[in-house]
Amino acid sequence: MTPAAHQPGAHAGAGVGVLDLVEAIPRFAEQVVLPTVSETQRAFVNRAYGVAGVVVPSAAVVHRLHETVAGEVYGAIRLGLRGCSLAVRGVRAGLAGRADPQLRGRRAHVAWTALNGVAGDHLSVHAPRLAIAMTVRAGGTDIDIDTPGLTSAFPQPSRRIAVFIHGLLDSERRWSEGSESACTDAVRAIGWTPVPVRLNTGLPLRENGTALARLLEDLVEAWPVAPERIALIGHSMGGLIARTAMAAGADLAMGWVDLITDVVTVGTPHLGTDLARLAAGGTVALTAFEETAALGRLLDRRSAGIKDLEAGLPELEPTPRVRYRTVSGEVSRPWGLFFGDLLVRRSSATGRTQEPGLFPAAEHLHLRSTGHLGLVRHPALPSRLQDWLR
Repeated sequence: MTPAAHQPGAHAGAGVGVLDLVEAIPRFAEQVVLPTVSETQRAFVNRAYGVAGVVVPSAAVVHRLHETVAGEVYGAIRLGLRGCSLAVRGVRAGLAGRADPQLRGRRAHVAWTALNGVAGDHLSVHAPRLAIAMTVRAGGTDIDIDTPGLTSAFPQPSRRIAVFIHGLLDSERRWSEGSESACTDAVRAIGWTPVPVRLNTGLPLRENGTALARLLEDLVEAWPVAPERIALIGHSMGGLIARTAMAAGADLAMGWVDLITDVVTVGTPHLGTDLARLAAGGTVALTAFEETAALGRLLDRRSAGIKDLEAGLPELEPTPRVRYRTVSGEVSRPWGLFFGDLLVRRSSATGRTQEPGLFPAAEHLHLRSTGHLGLVRHPALPSRLQDWLR
């Protein structure tokens, strides 16, 4: 097979430009980090001088002097950061249309996808060059959703399409790279075409679901052969996005929804996660005190995608006639009894705290001694996928 990077309909889209990142760093420092540090420092200083003023009346004079000096220092830092941003923009203009060099390597990729998970909703508005766009991926490239592009990327397309959706802070590599391709290889072996999707996990679940619904509508329309079945397979947040996509597709009367026969969710927090709820509680606790209020507001800037994981989607009912399968994990006992796979408890992964649960007729696979990220690599999962999708 010809490498996808050299195929028509494929384009790199694999990373972020060096100048994009360099320009964003001082802007982030000015708009987020500096105000947080400044406000926190001022709160502690005010508290200290307030106590000292009770004993030493002249402390108020020193306090005012301290505030003046601190204001000048922060102002100088702010100007320096703005100057850095302007300098990078000048460099970009000097490229005269030449491509921005791309960040390379696995670490850069992981950092970029994690950044989108933490602040992807903010990036989409304030730094769109850094925001991940939802796209089908194959061979390390973005694939154009048209018949020539899909034919080139998937030269032996099946009438059965298995769409793989990754989780928070992650990318399609979770399903399709190296040793982690066992699941996509398994469904291909039984006649399905695996189609990995990359998306911005910092966006709200409903927004990602609607975008995925529209992408699937375009995919089905342009697919080289008429599809007969579609399966959605999501890891972690990816399972929630699959469910919201089905709801959005049904609301918009999209034809691909009628082709869905199977939904598999792997370590998906259908009822939310303790970690996301802990972050919400931390925000409330920090903002209760003047000295930590700025840190609380910083924590509250976590992405909409993370906030949506506090509750999951307990209100979203399963689609009739679709077969649901859930997979949960559990680290070594005794911790697994309390924390599940460390991120998602078994009750949330199955959507069941009491009968009948969110998916009354769903088959369930529970993988012991396995953490959240290890679920996709577990040797039992590929063969179970094959059983479920036959």
